[in-house]
Amino acid sequence: MLNKKIFASMVAVSLLAGTGTGVYAYNQKIEAGKLEQLRIENLENAKSAVDSLYNSSKTRLSEDVLEKLKEAEKEVRKLDDSKQKSSLLSEIKDVKEVSEVQEEVYSTLNNNVLVEDVTEEQLEDILANLVVIKEINDPIYKHLSEYLSEAEKQLADINTAIIHISKAEEKLSRESYEDAQKSVEKVKNKVKKKDLQHKLAAVNEKLVAKEDEVKRKQEEQAKLAAEKAASENTSINQSVGNQQSAISNNNTNKSTTSNAPGSSNSTNNTTKSNTGSKSSGSNNSNPSNNNSNPSNNNSKPATSSGSSSSSSGSSSNETNWDQIGENLENHDWSNTGSGEIDEGGNTWESWE
Repeated sequence: MLNKKIFASMVAVSLLAGTGTGVYAYNQKIEAGKLEQLRIENLENAKSAVDSLYNSSKTRLSEDVLEKLKEAEKEVRKLDDSKQKSSLLSEIKDVKEVSEVQEEVYSTLNNNVLVEDVTEEQLEDILANLVVIKEINDPIYKHLSEYLSEAEKQLADINTAIIHISKAEEKLSRESYEDAQKSVEKVKNKVKKKDLQHKLAAVNEKLVAKEDEVKRKQEEQAKLAAEKAASENTSINQSVGNQQSAISNNNTNKSTTSNAPGSSNSTNNTTKSNTGSKSSGSNNSNPSNNNSNPSNNNSKPATSSGSSSSSSGSSSNETNWDQIGENLENHDWSNTGSGEIDEGGNTWESWE
């Protein structure tokens, strides 16, 4: 009886032990399945967190990439050490690098306007960092390069305006001032533009003062030229008047002179007539006297010849006023200047 009880107890213990082993194995299997499922879920969550760092096409970083980087790191660290975990951590590292460069690039513009304190050295440093991410993500590199190019262009516009203002101040010409003005208009940054406009206004004040001085000198020179021309015109008019008066007087003298030979001929004819009468009478009355008359007659023509010679010499020494008048009228006069002596009033002309 006792043996039966002992046997029954041993069987019971064996059954209990076998049941316990089966339960443990079952539980282990359930636990392993749960762990695998958890591992798969963690991996999916990590991948999803890393993918969220980009847009759907991975051509841009997400707008809130900094916050998402923290979440991605948290999810990846839940994974057991594996190649997948290492790959995801490496990708997170690349995104961090791209994000830092992107932040530098974006800091150069505000609403597509160059930030006031950006310098050429700063842009050069950013460009050097930008080249590094080309191998990480080429589409993002191209996008950031275009963004940085806009910053470089706007900074170049500012520098160009500064150079043109400096030239305008040096040359003080209206053309150089207008070039500087056009350059300033291209500047987008309002603070920089206002500062450049202030400098440009100072240049304009100097330019206007210079232009006023030039205008004053031109007006003074024009006035002096007008006075000189008026004086020359007066002298010319007086000279022409005197010459015309002289020509008129000469014509009068010629008219008087042309009448004188007729009177002389009448006198000579009368003399000859009287002489003929006397000779005729003398011949009839005194032949001896007739021989002496030829000597007297020979002396008279000599006297007449002398008078004629004297008259011819006198005519050759007189001024040829007709020729002078004709030369003045036919002279090729040229206009050397004209203008107003006073606005809307008297004018002047200069002839040579």
